[in-house]
Parts: sequence; C-alpha cells; structure tokens
Amino acid sequence: AAKHGRHEWACFAAQQAAEKVLAALHRQLGQAAWGHAVTRRLEELPLTVPEELRDAARRLDAYSIAPRYPDAFPEGPPARSFGRQQSEEAIRHARAILDFVRATMADRAAVLAAVERWARGLESPGLVAVGMFGSLREVTGVGSDVDLVVIVERSARPPIERPLDLPLERLPVPAEATVYTREEWARLLETSPHFAAVLAREAVWALGGQTSRQEAARRKR
Repeated sequence: AAKHGRHEWACFAAQQAAEKVLAALHRQLGQAAWGHAVTRRLEELPLTVPEELRDAARRLDAYSIAPRYPDAFPEGPPARSFGRQQSEEAIRHARAILDFVRATMADRAAVLAAVERWARGLESPGLVAVGMFGSLREVTGVGSDVDLVVIVERSARPPIERPLDLPLERLPVPAEATVYTREEWARLLETSPHFAAVLAREAVWALGGQTSRQEAARRKR
C-alpha cells in the first residue's frame, strides 16, 4: 500500500498486523486476547516487554481509527493527512513487534508454561504425570508441534485410543500424545528400551515430574 501511495491504509494495515500477530502469541501462551489495542495486548502478556516496544504500540494504536473514516479529519479525506514518513514509521514499528513475537514463540519455555496450565486443568481421574519430548528440545516456533507422554493409573482403552480422552485441541500448538498406565511405564525399559532411552534423555515434565523421576530411577536400578 505504501509503495502505491496509500499511506493512510499502510498505517492502518501496520496496526492490524501488530494486533493479529500478538493475538497469535496470546493463543500460544494459552490465553485469550481481548480488545483491539496493540498497547493492551502487549501489557497483558505474561512476559517482559521492552519499553521501546510499548512506545511502538502506542504509536501504532494512533492509526487504528483515523485512516479508515472519511470524516476523521476536519477537512479532506485521510489520504491528505498521511504521508510516506508516517507509513514508513508505522511499518517499522509493526516489524519490531513481529520480530519480538517471532523470538518469543521460538522459546520453548512459553510452550512449557502453556502445557503446564493445560495439564493442571485436566479433569482426568488417575492422572500421574505429563511430559514433553522430541522437537521441543530444539527451537520451537511457528508451525512446530509438541510430543506428549502422559502417565495414568489405569485405562480400559487400548493404547491407540487413549489420546482421545485428552483435550489436545486446547493446547496452543499442535500436539500428539502417547499414554501409558503406571504399570506400563514401569516396564517401559523392558518393552521399549529405545523409546525409554529417548524419554530419559529428552523428557521435560510439566506435571508430576518428581513421580516420573522416581519411576525412571527405579527402572534404571
């Protein structure tokens, strides 16, 4: 839009881009994003936000209304009140927020926190532990998924059907789960030694970690 001289629309689109990408970050963190102000969406993140980014948000929010309405200014349409300097500034601020979100979404700690909240909210009788492994060890960004290992006291379902009892759709990233009963978990080193070694090396426990470490230590003995 800026290249074609639609500077008023470029300013509005920059504000919208920042608003939407922050909504995605809230989603990944497992929380809702209310309102349309970029400033508010930054303030409600459970993260440390640099002051210069807050200033960029305030400047972008100035473009959330005026560029869209023909009567926003005392005289003439918005196109007469916006120029290249303003659109370039708006795009620069939007890119700064996009870079912040990209860096944050590449942090596996954000995913871990979301899975912890999800695990604590599970209404699953007999839940023992929830852990993550696999791709979470590497950079976790847009499009990444998470592999879960879930331990329960017992289950009447065959292993392939057990994940159906889990609300995986509530997680902010795509997820697959492998569910073991406590008895199966205790025998994992015998039944699946390679997978047991992978879990011992990679698993990060979001719930019941102490119980799981005790089980792992017992299997090694």
